Amino acid sequence: MQKPKLQTSNYSISKTENKIIETIKKNKLVIFTPKELKALLNYSPTNILQQLKRKQIITHIKRNTYTLTENIKENLFQIATETITPSYISFWTALSYYGFTEQQTQTIQVITTKQYKPIKLKNHQIIPSKFKINRFFAYKKINHFNIAEKEKAIIDSLAYPENAGGFNETIKCLKNAWPELNKKRFINYLKRYNNKVLNARIGYILEKLKLKKINLEIPITYSLLNKEKEKTNKFNKKYRIIINEGLI
Repeated sequence: MQKPKLQTSNYSISKTENKIIETIKKNKLVIFTPKELKALLNYSPTNILQQLKRKQIITHIKRNTYTLTENIKENLFQIATETITPSYISFWTALSYYGFTEQQTQTIQVITTKQYKPIKLKNHQIIPSKFKINRFFAYKKINHFNIAEKEKAIIDSLAYPENAGGFNETIKCLKNAWPELNKKRFINYLKRYNNKVLNARIGYILEKLKLKKINLEIPITYSLLNKEKEKTNKFNKKYRIIINEGLI
C-alpha cells in the first residue's frame, strides 16, 4: 500500500518529511545540522534532508548546515551571523539597515575574527571580512542577529570604503548619520580602533565638513584621503593628508 502524501502549496511531501519540517519549526531552528535533528528525532535524517533539499524545501548553506527555504528572506541577518561565528553585520549592509544610505544591497556583509569563504544563499551572498580581535567590538544584538553599533558601522566603513559603496558614498553616509551618532562614543571607538591613518583621514573629513574637530594621533608621513585614487600635489599639513578627492 502506498504511503499517504501531505500536500503543500508547491510540493508533495511524505509524513516523515513533514515531521522533520515541523520539528525544525517547533524548535525555532533558523539554521540546523543533521546532528541537531538526530538528537531531536532519535534517528538520522541525512537521507531525508537530501530529499528536502532536492525539493527546495530546505537550502544548503555550508557543510552540514541548512535552513528552511521559505524563511531565508525574513532571517537573512540571523542566518549570516549564526552561520559565520563570531560575527556582526557591518559596512554597507549596516548603513542600509540604519537608513544612512538609500542604496539596497543583496550582499550581507559581516565582520568576523576567523577566515571564512563567501556563502551563496539563493539571490543573496554573505561576505565575511576578517578583523583582528582588537578591532572586533562595538556591536549589539537586534532581532536575533549581531550588528555594529551606528558609530562602529561608520568607522568600519570609513576604514574600508570599498565595502560601503566607495569613498563618496561613505561620506554621504557619514553626513546622514552624524546627527544620530553619540559623538563621545564615536571618538572613543576611533581611539580603540587604533589606526593613525584612519584618525588623520576622519579628522580631516570631519573638520572639512564642519562637523567636529578632533585631536588624535596621526602618522608622521602623509596619507591618501581616498586610498583608491592616485596621489596629487595637494596637501593638508594639519592632518598630513594628500587631498586627492573632493568632499561632497
